[in-house]
Amino acid sequence: MDIDPIDITKKYLAEVRRLGISVDRAYLFGSFAKGKVWEGSDLDVCIISNDFGTDYHHDKMRLNKAALKVNPRIEPVAYSPADFDNKYDSLADEVKRFGILIR
Repeated sequence: MDIDPIDITKKYLAEVRRLGISVDRAYLFGSFAKGKVWEGSDLDVCIISNDFGTDYHHDKMRLNKAALKVNPRIEPVAYSPADFDNKYDSLADEVKRFGILIR
């Protein structure tokens, strides 16, 4: 794969912030984080923000809007800090265990 997933994720986060969404933390996770990339792999990005948590569909729509401006392969996931810290959330656990924190 001839793309730099960290660089693309950083550009994506800049676009997310430009849309007025605060980013507390962000992780690249999934196949790129695990090094199991194939031609059709998407870029899974988890964004934790205090701006999220009341309307998941609206949050996801805003993140998708930013993704389309940067790279259509980005597949965002939105979490509020409280939801991300839920020990029973299997996706959040996956992100915590295998995700790459993007600074």
